[in-house]
Amino acid sequence: MGVIAGWRQQRAEKEAAATVAVLRQRAERLRQLARVGEGEQVLAEAVRVAEAVFPQTSAPVFAARRDRAHTLFQLQRVAEGEAEVRDLLASATKVPDLPAAWTSALRLTLAQALLLQARFAEAEAEARMAAAEEEHTGSVSGPLLLALVAAVAGQGRHAEATAEADALSDSLQDGPLDRLRLRSLRGVQLMYLGRLEEAVAEHRAVAKEATALSGQPAAYVRLMAQHNLAAALLELDRMPEAAAEAQAGMTSAARRGPNFGYPAFLFQVLLARLHNRSGEHAEALRVAEQALAGRPEPSQLADDEERAHAVRVEALRGLGRTAEAEAVSHASFESLARRHGPSHYRTLAAETLLGRCVAQTRVERREEALTLLRGNVASWRTHFGAQHPRTIRAERALDAVEAAVEAGAESAG
Repeated sequence: MGVIAGWRQQRAEKEAAATVAVLRQRAERLRQLARVGEGEQVLAEAVRVAEAVFPQTSAPVFAARRDRAHTLFQLQRVAEGEAEVRDLLASATKVPDLPAAWTSALRLTLAQALLLQARFAEAEAEARMAAAEEEHTGSVSGPLLLALVAAVAGQGRHAEATAEADALSDSLQDGPLDRLRLRSLRGVQLMYLGRLEEAVAEHRAVAKEATALSGQPAAYVRLMAQHNLAAALLELDRMPEAAAEAQAGMTSAARRGPNFGYPAFLFQVLLARLHNRSGEHAEALRVAEQALAGRPEPSQLADDEERAHAVRVEALRGLGRTAEAEAVSHASFESLARRHGPSHYRTLAAETLLGRCVAQTRVERREEALTLLRGNVASWRTHFGAQHPRTIRAERALDAVEAAVEAGAESAG
């Protein structure tokens, strides 16, 4: 390359780098204004500008593509975002002088995207690789620790997730919010393990501490802790306390607008559960269906939607609409089995409910229900142990059907 050509290339690179930097800043401002779609278009232009001048394995191209990948995830274009991040990770070793923190941040982004798709084992693998990369710097970020614990918890390894949260809490290098998020996630695991009084204390403490902090993120953490507190109180049959927390949380979430649509949805489902527990099945059905109709960002809520359908099933059973209840329950079970596999704790919980529905539909189908529930109990024992609260719950459902079959046989005799 001649001197003049080299000078022109240098000038073109300098101008392109400046343009890319301006476009990335503009996209960030748009993101802060919740105009993420416009921001993605700006970043696509930044990628085009960078690729026109720089090699594919250059830092300016890498940075623009990385920012756009983050935006794709925000827009729920998860498949596109995942493909972009995987391509970036594959090419990262070819980028000269690329900061090590960039690759660990990309792995975190990928882990978070996999969590949204309930691909928990893959998310755990990416989070552990990112943690190994970050450990070389002497610290691990709060969001990464949260992703790791959530990935373990999502696979039903609740005791291990609780232990991970306890072990990692002292490693958090970020502000108080990430510590509260980790404690809140730990509290949820305590609920799954049946340690409900501990869960109540943890969620109450998190909500109180989050209230003392300012800003939308702190308010979000507080509302999620309040929801979990109400859910734990419901499991303890402390109905008036649970109802008070759920109603107050629902009012607060609705008042804060669309950015709080997810906690508002969860509070609605919880209120529907409270109606079921009180025998108000028609109202429970109405509230659950209202929650499903107004749910936000459906791609993030697949499992939570199934929880809402479980509330619908209980309401339909309570109203004597047993055939409808079984149909909804069967569809929910199949959806969870496709998403998580047959031995995941959410799939098994849906199978337990389906067995109860089959038993209630017609007397002559109780043998079918027995077969289904015996297999379900065996799976709970194999994968989660005899002392797991959900195993015990499945055993009680089986005992109830066996007692009904025996009573029917005695009356027939």
